[in-house]
Amino acid sequence: MADYAMTTGIVNEAIYNGTATKNTNTTNKYGELGKNDFLKLLIAQLKYQDPLNPMEDKEFIGQLTQFSTLEQITNMSSNIEKFLQNQQSQNIASAAGMIGLDVRDSKGEGGIVTGISIEEDGTYLVIGDKKVSINDVKKVNYPT
Repeated sequence: MADYAMTTGIVNEAIYNGTATKNTNTTNKYGELGKNDFLKLLIAQLKYQDPLNPMEDKEFIGQLTQFSTLEQITNMSSNIEKFLQNQQSQNIASAAGMIGLDVRDSKGEGGIVTGISIEEDGTYLVIGDKKVSINDVKKVNYPT
């Protein structure tokens, strides 16, 4: 219980004195604390720990491990976002290159592509009054 009170005091002190700040680069869209805030809280905890009862090595190592894991997850999330944006750009470029071509899906259905439609769930080819996902295209030909 004393650890909870000490941690709560440190968190409150860090927040009210500006030690922990909300930084858009370190918080997610839900307003959760990010890696910079975690590090600032860890430093505040070390700064205000009781010298007669210091933090145990196991606790400190555990917190450093959590910090390292948080940083790796944040970096991985950023890389995945960049990958998905790149993938969407490639799909748009591929779809634009199919305008005027005859495309078919696995059932042999399709026709001449007259445009593209970019929607939340993907990139679509416009064929007449239909939309076909670029992921469903199995065959592309020059029109005859």
